[in-house]
Amino acid sequence: MPLYLVLPTGIWAALEGAVTLRSMRGQADADRRRARAGILLGTIAIIVPLAVLAWACWQLRDI
Repeated sequence: MPLYLVLPTGIWAALEGAVTLRSMRGQADADRRRARAGILLGTIAIIVPLAVLAWACWQLRDI
């Protein structure tokens, strides 16, 4: 997977997990672990590239 698609895929995973979790509201027998995992992994896929980009900009500023 190309690295430039990580951020949009992370955003999509977090949003889709949130929508799925919301649609499960009121269903007592629904397994919410996959929706929560999508939100968690999507959030990680958003934060890590942004943190690396911020770190790279900070390091390049000192050159």
